[in-house]
Amino acid sequence: MVLSANEDGNPVSVGPEGLRVAKKRQARVAIRREALRLFLAQGFAATTVDQIARAANVSPRTLFRYFPTKQAIVLADSGGDQFAQAVRHQPAGLSRIEALRGAVHELFGAQSPDEQWEDLAQERLVTSTPELAAVALTQVRTNIDALTEALTDRAPTQPHTNRQLAGALVGLLLALDVPDQPTGTAFAARVDNALDVLRPSFPE
Repeated sequence: MVLSANEDGNPVSVGPEGLRVAKKRQARVAIRREALRLFLAQGFAATTVDQIARAANVSPRTLFRYFPTKQAIVLADSGGDQFAQAVRHQPAGLSRIEALRGAVHELFGAQSPDEQWEDLAQERLVTSTPELAAVALTQVRTNIDALTEALTDRAPTQPHTNRQLAGALVGLLLALDVPDQPTGTAFAARVDNALDVLRPSFPE
C-alpha cells in the first residue's frame, strides 16, 4: 500500500493499480490547468501544444493521449453527465425543480477552489473564442439530452416539458454572471434564484 494525493492534495492510501489510476488523473488535471492558464494569458490560438506540454512537465505525445485537440482540453469535463446522474440520485418524491436544486447544491457546493477556477476559465474561453463556441454548442445539446433523460426517469409522464425544462435550465446556467472569485455556494445560490423563476412555468 502506498500514499498518493487526491485533487485537493490530501494523502490517500492506494494499491498499485489505484496508484496508476491516480497518477493518470493527476497528469490529466495538471495538463488541463496549465493549458487553461496559458490560454487565458496568451490567447487560445497563440498557445501551442508544445508550450502546454512543457508547462505540465509531460511530452506532447503524452498530452495527446489525454486530449486529442486543444479544443478538447477546454471543453473537457463539462459536467453534463455528472449533473444528470446527480438529478437521478435525488430523493424520490421531490418535484423536478427541487431535484434540480438538490443536484446543483450537491455538485457545486462541494467544488474545490481549483475546480471553481477551471469552470470560470472554461466559460471565459468559450465565450471569447469563436472556434470554441461553435464546438461548445454541440456539447450544450448533448447536456440538454442527458438532463432530459434524467428528468424523464423521474417524471416519465411529462416527456415534452422535461426537455423544455432541461433546455431552460441549461440556458439560465449559461446566462448567469460568474464573479472573478467564484464559490460553489454562491453559484448555487444564483441557480436557486433561477429555478424560482422557472417554477411557475413547470408545475408538477
